Order: sequence, then C-alpha cells, then structure tokens
Amino acid sequence: MIYKEDSILISKDLTSVFQVARDIENLSNFIPEYKNVKCLDGKNEEIILEAKIQLLGLIPTTFISSGVIKENESIKYKQIKGPVKGLQTEWRFEKIDKKTKLSIIHDLNIKIPLIGRLIERLVYALFLRNLAKEVLLCMKKKLEENP
Repeated sequence: MIYKEDSILISKDLTSVFQVARDIENLSNFIPEYKNVKCLDGKNEEIILEAKIQLLGLIPTTFISSGVIKENESIKYKQIKGPVKGLQTEWRFEKIDKKTKLSIIHDLNIKIPLIGRLIERLVYALFLRNLAKEVLLCMKKKLEENP
C-alpha cells in the first residue's frame, strides 16, 4: 500500500481555496494536465466525475471517480473506472493563520501477489507525485494571482 501526501501553502483564505477546488469543471482552465473534467452526476456532497488528463504531458488517460465533498474540509475521490481503479485521492484543506494548506493525499493498494507493491511505487513515482505537485502549483498560482 502507498499512502503519500503532497502539500502547499496558499496565501488565500480557506473558503476561497475550497471553492476553486470544488468547481471541478473549471479545473481544466488552469491546470494543463487536466484536459477535461466534468461532473456526470450529483452536485452537492456526492458526485461522479469523468476526467481526461495528460500524464507527463504525453499519456492521455480517462477515468471515472466517485467523490464526497465536505465543505471547507476535504474532497475525497475514489477511482471506479480507469487505469488505477481503487485509487483514493483526498484534497484536504487546513486553515493556517490567514493562509490555507492544501494537501493532496494518494492512497493506492494494488492487490497483485508479489508485484503489487512494486507497481504501486512505480505508479506513484512516475505519475501521481508529479501530477499532485503540478496541481498544487497551479492552484497556488491561480489563487494568488487573482485578487
């Protein structure tokens, strides 16, 4: 099992950061790796979304995830269809003074005897870590450049 957290501190209040992250269909407008994200079902606390992303700028990938939204606290996704079915990703929001710590946590458990752990490490090292870091930087840039 791989459980990794990547974080960034954003100089904006928690509510502003959360609202940008919650607007999932707008993420592709400022995160280059996200080619298209759309909500297939739901709009409030529980959603189903389809995302088309570009891994490493080269590999087009589509997946469907279920999501649970806790206002100003977290957005938790579980991939239900796609290349790493079962991958759980959490966007966590924490107020620190007048800033917001945004964390992206990946929880991956590939149940293939003997090689599952190796595959998990490769998926994180090659794809998930880079994607998380890029998303965090894009969120920071978007929020801090817009007054």
